[in-house]
Parts: sequence; C-alpha cells; structure tokens
Amino acid sequence: MVPLLVVQTELLIGVVFVLDQSESNDVLMTQGQGTYKQRLSPDARTVLKVLCHLESYEHHDQFQMTSDLKRIHAIVSSYRGSLCSDLKKRLESVHALGDVEVITSRDILSLIDELYHANISKLKESEIVILKAVFGNPEVRLSELEALTGIKYSKARRAWIRLASSGILRRVGIINANQLAFERILLILSNPLFILSGPYVTSTIFADAERAMVYQTLLIPAAFSKGFRKLVVDLRNSSDNVSAWWLSPGTTSFNDSYYDRKSNQWRIDLLHFRLLLRKHVDELVVGETKRTTLNAPISRLGKSKLLVMKHLLKDYDSKVQDVSIATKLSRSIVFRKRSEIINERAVLPRIIVKIPALTEGVVSVADSSTAAMLHIAMSKLPFSFFSLLENIDRPSIKKVIILSSTPMGQAKQIVSILEEERSMVDNLETHVITAGEKRPLDVIKIFDLQSMNWKCDSSFFDVRTYSTVRKEVIHNNCLSIDLA
Repeated sequence: MVPLLVVQTELLIGVVFVLDQSESNDVLMTQGQGTYKQRLSPDARTVLKVLCHLESYEHHDQFQMTSDLKRIHAIVSSYRGSLCSDLKKRLESVHALGDVEVITSRDILSLIDELYHANISKLKESEIVILKAVFGNPEVRLSELEALTGIKYSKARRAWIRLASSGILRRVGIINANQLAFERILLILSNPLFILSGPYVTSTIFADAERAMVYQTLLIPAAFSKGFRKLVVDLRNSSDNVSAWWLSPGTTSFNDSYYDRKSNQWRIDLLHFRLLLRKHVDELVVGETKRTTLNAPISRLGKSKLLVMKHLLKDYDSKVQDVSIATKLSRSIVFRKRSEIINERAVLPRIIVKIPALTEGVVSVADSSTAAMLHIAMSKLPFSFFSLLENIDRPSIKKVIILSSTPMGQAKQIVSILEEERSMVDNLETHVITAGEKRPLDVIKIFDLQSMNWKCDSSFFDVRTYSTVRKEVIHNNCLSIDLA
C-alpha cells in the first residue's frame, strides 16, 4: 500500500490548534535524559503532538482541520487501540538499541504507516465474516448483512465501517463490456522494449523474472477490434513474444484458511498448499469470454449519464449528494441516471480488498485442465482472481489466468512449489508479481457525444518504453489482483 501519510509538517505547526501554555511542559515533550524525546527534531515533535491530541480530544470541531489533519484523524479513528501509545513504545524500543542521533518527522510518519498497516491487517471474526459475505454477494447492502451472515446489524455495521474507513474494503464498479460495446482484452508481453499506454489501458502488472513479463488489460471498443490487432503486430516486432487474449470478467475469492487467529497474522502453510496441488478435480469453469455485438445499446448514453458512471466506477456506493456536488448535476438527475446505470447493468459492482499484510502476489497462466488442478490450492490463498482466456488469433486455444495475493516473502515460495510440482502441472507459467497499477476507464474522455459512440483509433494509444513505465509504477504494498 502506498504511504498513507505525506504530511507537510510546516503546515501543521501554524494551523493545527491553540495548545494550552501548560502543555509546553507535557511529559510527551519533556527533554528527559536517555529517552527518545531528546532525539526528536522540531517537526517530529509537532507531528507526534498533533497525533496524540487528535487521539485524545473528542471535539475536533474546535480545531482548524486541514486536509493533512483530516488524514491523520482518519488513521487515528480506525486504529484499534492507541496509536499514540504504540508509537511512543516503538520509539522507546528503537532508542534503547543505542546510537540514535536524531528522529525526523519523516521517521515518525513512516513509523505511523508501519504501525497502522500492521494494525488494520488484524481482522476480527466479524470482519472476516463480512468479507466472505460481500465477496459472494457484491451487490449486498449493509441492511442485508444481518440476514446473510447472522451477525447483528449493529455489529455488522461496525465491522463494515472499520473495513471501509481503513481502506481494506471498497466496492467499485466495473464496465459491463457486453452492454457497452467493449471487448476486454489481455496482452501478455515477454521481454518487451515497448508497452502500450493510453485511456483504454486499465491495468498493467509487472513480473520481473529471468525475462521481464508484462500483463496489460484493456477495454477496447468493439468497432476498433481490427485496428487493435495491427497494434499487437507492431508490438511483436519489439518483444520476444506477445499474445493477445479475450478476457472474461472472471471471479474473485476470499479465503481465511491461512489466517492465524492467535497471532492475527497471515501465513501460508506451504506443505498443505503443496499437497492440495496433487488433488484431482474436474475441469475448471470460470465463465465465458462472450464478446459484444456492434449494436450494443450505447445510444442511450449522454453527458449526464457518463458523469455519473465515472463516479460509480470509482465508488459504486457513491452518495447522490456527493456526486451531485462533484458533477454540478441536480440530485434528481444524479438519482435517475444512477438508477438507469444500475438497472441496465451497464456498470457492475465489484469488491476490492487490500490488506497491507498481503504485500505480494503470484500470476499463473495454464490450460483449463492444469488450472483445475491448481484451483483448490490457489483458492486457499487469501485473495484470488480466476478468468478464462481465449486467444484472439486462434480462438480454439483457451487458457485460464489466476492471480493470488500472499504475505510478504511467500510469493517466491509459492512459485517454487508450483515449479517443483511441474510434473503435476506441466502446462503452467507462473511468476511473482513485483509491481502494478490499475485505473478505471475515463468514460467522459473517450465518448463522442456527436456520434454517440466511443472514440477510438491508433492515436488513442501511446507506445512507451518498458523501462520508463516500469520506473513510474511504484511497488504497492497491496497489489490489486483483479483484472476486470
């Protein structure tokens, strides 16, 4: 997960709030000999003081809440226990190791991130039950959770709010390609010199193995299908290999089998995982790559509808009032257009879960029979995505792609086990995911209101060097493994 705090401490000093004079002698800031306190820089003291006050004071309307303060307050609010206390204990333990000269604000902010990520990764049983429920029913409402899970509404609501406020649980929207005249495509590039970028590229995943692997998903207007194939041919001239596949929306799964309730940690039992690979199962079915027809009903789209759709793609639970303010549309129009989009199934709900403790991922591509052998084992991993692939050049060739999240240090172990068991899974290519980025389709930018159709030609695609894009994609602590 990218750092949550990038706070400009000079802004905190002047605009936080008026502290009592007596607080200048606060034990927090006392310059005691032999303690971490005398090693704090002025900015570090400010950040620490702000954090502890936001945690202690209930009436924050007394303070001038800047965007930075709101961000810290959100962390404090969703932290289980006392972040201030845990932070001071951690500073004390570091100082006790000796030879500490100075502790800067950057050190404090980095430590807050570390403690916060570890804290929100600890899940209560009710939160695990909620995650299971929403994965199986992405359209479920908060009011329906009690009937679905057996957890009382008040408890389910608290669990939902904590998961959502901490960023672990989000419900976004995905384009229904068949409804909106798109084709969902996956490009797999091996040792590419160049890769695609542009508004139709929705995700890029890197696997830095012996040969660099890139997995790019795109939503291509069906009318541009032939033109896109020409772009693929050009890419093949600068890569060891490029294959293009139609990609189904796929399915996602959540499994808590490897979550240790005692230690509140995720740890894959590698022997158990290995043994599951040897279990025989029937061929895996993960949906269809049904392609759209050119007369899909996109003529009903308009500017207002597209504006609302853009917000639903980012946040499927967007409030009418918030969308109204952002789009400058009346609430009645937002409500009506939102209802149309949902009822027409133009945008579908999708659950996205990012747990900071799950920092790595594995990507595997196999034929359907091999994928069936992998399915049970991969489904035991915390989060997995399964999707059917159909080769664009040779539609008779079908494969399955599987992406799974793992705790830090275990992705390589999973890949090693898969390779060691290659006698059981011969038709398999698997790699550790090292970086990736995902962005929703900008439906406003790519729709032509005059022709009432998607804009698309080769000018909408840039060809950029692999090295440039790879440097720009910072490794996230929480990788998104959903390609839809």
